[in-house]
Amino acid sequence: MSGRVIDTERFDSLIPLLASLGYTVVAPTMHEGVIVYDTIRDASELPIGWTDDHEPGSYRTRRRDDDAYFGYVVGPRSLRAFLSPANQTLLTITSAATGMEFHQEPLDETAYAFIGVRSCELAALEIQDRVLLCSSFSDPRYESLRSRSFTVAVNCAVSGSTCFCTSMDTGPQCRT
Repeated sequence: MSGRVIDTERFDSLIPLLASLGYTVVAPTMHEGVIVYDTIRDASELPIGWTDDHEPGSYRTRRRDDDAYFGYVVGPRSLRAFLSPANQTLLTITSAATGMEFHQEPLDETAYAFIGVRSCELAALEIQDRVLLCSSFSDPRYESLRSRSFTVAVNCAVSGSTCFCTSMDTGPQCRT
């Protein structure tokens, strides 16, 4: 994998471009004082110029002295909330004159574009892929969403005291 540096103007046009191609764009946003992944429509919804301080049992956001687009640590929510939602309807059972009828719910066909993914999150996705895709008990719902996903990763420029990328050899640079 080779890295590319994208200037601000071109990056700002990336999100509407991905949306025009049918992707639901998911990126870090500021929500109730916390930087979390959520859907966005343009780059102005990113927490530009914000950072967060992580300590054991403590989390706080604050303004930076610059307009960095990704100047914060990985947030408290992961991409798993989008790729393997906690609540999913798998099938519906109805009563019929001949007994019960089972109706499997269709697979979610959402195409996600994940923006601002860190190297540790890429490593977590690789583990999820091994467990949910590459075993005899693969998850077709996860596979449906994962196969349509597009990821824009960023190197970490900020680390927190609770980060483990160095000890787990998962960053801070993106390698996969």
